This record gives sequence, structure tokens and C-alpha cells, in this order.
Amino acid sequence: MLTISMKDFRFDDARLADRLEAQVKELRSRLPYESSKERRHLQDEIDAIEAVLCQMHC
Repeated sequence: MLTISMKDFRFDDARLADRLEAQVKELRSRLPYESSKERRHLQDEIDAIEAVLCQMHC
């Protein structure tokens, strides 16, 4: 799991954005195979990462 602190990165860091996008893709690929509780946890994690990505790309 990649933990992001808003103070620890630049919003124009393309390498970080690529890593976050790859992490979201990997998490999404796991969703169908997890229990409902774990799926909710994974979806929360995906939502948090996508919120950071949105701030980075906007």
C-alpha cells in the first residue's frame, strides 16, 4: 500500500501519478476475487488514490 502525505510530493510529479495509476489498476483487478468486506476496503483505497490523482491532474 502506498501512503500519500499531501506535503510529501509535488502535484506535477508524473512518475508518482504513473505509480498511483498502476496501483489503482492493480487494486481494481483484485476486486472481483475479494470478500465483500475486503472489496469495500479496496474501493475506499481506490477512491482515496483517485482523489489524489484528481488533484494532481486538475
